[in-house]
Parts: sequence; C-alpha cells; structure tokens
Amino acid sequence: MRRDRYNRLLPPCSPEGCPAMSACLLIIDPQCDFCDGPAAGALAVPGAWGDMERLARHLDAEGDRYEAIAVTLDSHGAYDIGHPSFWQDAEGHPPAPFTLVTREAVARGEWGPADPELTAWVVSYLERLEAAGRYTHMVWPEHCLVGTPGHQVHPEVARALLDWQRRQHRAVRWLIKGLNPRVEHYSAFGCEVEDPQDPEGTAAGRRAAQALAAYNEIAIAGEALSHCVKSTVEDLLAGLRAAQVAAPEARLRLLTSMMSPVPAVPGGPDFPAIGRAFLSHLQGKGAVLVA
Repeated sequence: MRRDRYNRLLPPCSPEGCPAMSACLLIIDPQCDFCDGPAAGALAVPGAWGDMERLARHLDAEGDRYEAIAVTLDSHGAYDIGHPSFWQDAEGHPPAPFTLVTREAVARGEWGPADPELTAWVVSYLERLEAAGRYTHMVWPEHCLVGTPGHQVHPEVARALLDWQRRQHRAVRWLIKGLNPRVEHYSAFGCEVEDPQDPEGTAAGRRAAQALAAYNEIAIAGEALSHCVKSTVEDLLAGLRAAQVAAPEARLRLLTSMMSPVPAVPGGPDFPAIGRAFLSHLQGKGAVLVA
C-alpha cells in the first residue's frame, strides 16, 4: 500500500494543482464527555447522544461516498486553562464550572492563575481573546481527559468508523487538539489565542485546513455546534481562502441533525442562538444545510 493511503486527508496540494477529489467528512469531537443520554458525560450537550446515533447510521448508509474521514478529538489534562484547577480566587479556591473569567475580573483580583508565574500570560491572553470578540473565557468542567472513558468516541460512531476503514482499506485521520494547557482550543485548526511558546501547533493546524482545499465537498458533523464546530469551520474557511479557494462556503455541507449547541448559561451568552446565527450565516454564503 502506498504511503499516501495513510494520509489521504492531506494530499500534496497547491493553488495551481490540487487533486480533483470528491468529498471528505470532518467529524468534530464525537466524544463521550459531550454526550447526554444513558451515561451523561462531564460536559454533556443536550441532544448529542441522538446526534451521534444519527451520525453512525449516516456512516453506515453513506460513508462509502467519502474519499476521506477526519475525526477531531478534544484532549486535555486536568490542569488546563479551561478547567477549574488552572484558576484560583484570592483565598486560593478554584472557580465553579461555567464561571466566566474576564480581564477585568483578573485586574480586580477576583481570579488569577494558580501558578503566579503565568499572571502576565493570563492578562495578555484575556486581552487578546476579548479583543478578538469570539468568546468570553469560560471555565468548563474537567472534560475529555486523556486516558479516561470520556475521551473515547461514542461507541456506535467508533464502530461505524472501524467498519468504514475495513470497507475502504484506508485509515481515518485523527486530529488531536487541546493538549496545550495555556490556551483554549475549540478549533481543530487553531487555538483561540496563539501561544508564542507553541508556534508549530498553530502552523500545523493551518496546513491541515489548507489541505482540505483538495476536496470539492466537505461534510461536517459533531459537537458542539456553538463552540468546537463553529470555531473549526471558521478556521477551515480561513484555510480554504489561504489556498485561494473561491467561495469556500459553497464547499461545505453541514449535517445539522448531527450537531447540537451548548445550552445557554445563566448570566452568560445564549449559545443556541449563536449556533443558529452561525448556520444561517453559512447558508447565506452558499453552504448547504442538511437536516
């Protein structure tokens, strides 16, 4: 078997000569910790278990139309900027999950990093995050911890992916994200704020996004619509534009019955509304929404 069989998601590609491939499927974070259902995960998204069951059926029925399948895996340690143990109040207590941490709260001394040597980085991080206008920093429950059951792929999706590999005689491409504890990493192709200590991680994500220009259609499913799906698609579109793809949204096929948003947080953003607005924006730009 030729080596490129193992890396079919990332073929040699340039604006002058990309292979004329048909379709690929990008599955974002289909992991147990994001699933509700019979054994709710640490960061359960309402509706996610049903989303993943529908995704498994889709793979069984239509998987053979995809030249390649890529699966992103949210992957963290307990100590992570998105987890409570990274932060503490003036008395040394960690925040509760779903606490919003702003630059102003840090300046007032309400919150700070548990490691005081990271104070300057945290201030810079929050300033740049808020200037970008994407999200206010959220402290989540510990989730997708490497080596735990919550990190694993939903069992029916895992089974369907194995069956696809056996039929197609090619490997699924796994894209790991989130291992840098200094940054939030919703997107598979970049982090919310670039970390100067991890430039290769950012560069690798950009290369992966640009490589998807080789596909005429990019189908997308996964969790959660309001966060990791949205951020991954935004960075994917930036990568397609960098590869000089005209009207990149027109290559997208959003499998909307296989993705759900994080529920609204009391006193925080309306994440379902953010997800709906994002899909509407993509559809207006030419993306296809498949219910």
